[in-house]
Amino acid sequence: MEEEALVRKDPSLQGKSREEMSLSKFDGTVIKSVLAGIEITISRAHLAKLLGIEDYGKRISDYKSETYYRQCIKKEMYDVEQAAGKSNSMKDLYVVLFKVLISNII
Repeated sequence: MEEEALVRKDPSLQGKSREEMSLSKFDGTVIKSVLAGIEITISRAHLAKLLGIEDYGKRISDYKSETYYRQCIKKEMYDVEQAAGKSNSMKDLYVVLFKVLISNII
């Protein structure tokens, strides 16, 4: 996303590496925020430690066409599988994660 934004601003950057665009090395998806003037970066490892779980797994987007995996994810995340997609039916562990993610998007 950062690369795309820079290329839109300056098309001459098309095809260049992140380093050539003066961007930091990509180490995975993170949430970046500024709190009281201090830049904070929250990684998947930070969230795993906060929630007291192991940092492993796969991205949900890897399973777009795989019904089996989507069903397994629903069973893991929701108390009532039929209510999947509703935050009020999420297990407590995932409600915390959901709130952290939503608060950083807004």
